[in-house]
Amino acid sequence: MSNFFITYLWWGAAGGAAAFLAGHLGIGGGVILVPFFYFVLQGRYSSEILGHVAVATSLFVIVVNSFAAFVTHLYHKNVDMRRGLQIAAGGLAGVVLGVNLNVHSGASVVMKLFGFFEIAVAVYMFSRRAGVFEEGGGGTDTLFRNLLVGFAAGVISSYFGVGGGVVAVPLQVFFLRAGIHSAVGTSSFIVFINAVVGTGGYIWKGWVDFRAGIAVAAFSLFFSVAGARLAAISRAVWLRRFFALLLFVLGLLMVFRAG
Repeated sequence: MSNFFITYLWWGAAGGAAAFLAGHLGIGGGVILVPFFYFVLQGRYSSEILGHVAVATSLFVIVVNSFAAFVTHLYHKNVDMRRGLQIAAGGLAGVVLGVNLNVHSGASVVMKLFGFFEIAVAVYMFSRRAGVFEEGGGGTDTLFRNLLVGFAAGVISSYFGVGGGVVAVPLQVFFLRAGIHSAVGTSSFIVFINAVVGTGGYIWKGWVDFRAGIAVAAFSLFFSVAGARLAAISRAVWLRRFFALLLFVLGLLMVFRAG
């Protein structure tokens, strides 16, 4: 009984941490969930498909996390639905491509390049002075740019089992000149759409571990809402820097894991 309790407490902690990141930073939480599922599901699956199952089950949980975060951000009026729908539309093609790349390829070179990209974005994002990234500069939010951002987020989301917010948030800030609060809130909607589509593809492949996914997702709802509420009241400059620190750590992990 004690082992059962400890197991689910551990699963709940992982789900809660991932959900808090989803709500607070507009990402899916896959940076925690993918390695977590890779660890706890060892022994249940062969080494040939274990990584795929970890990615697929992570996306399944992200569906729950991102939906709760999206509803909360929408309540606080931090979601730009026009931009979000256009980015999500671009993400559909990206998700399909990402799932197929995951199925047919190893990811060491891509992960290492993505890690260096994350580190560079993090350094730039952290070092910038307060201003346009807090309030948004406007003028570059076009249909083509939104579709392009969505495509990039969709590929990353489904390929790595993350929500895609690690791409969608900084690209909205830098490429679309959106304010950080709007970028985080809108990203939660984009992440939800990407996760639903990506999870559908992995369910078709039979790679989602529903028992593990439901157990973790059950602990996620409260923490996702709490993270979104904290984001709504956080100072924009600190929210941006916190996100930059997360990107930096994530980039380092990807570089060393790919080695």
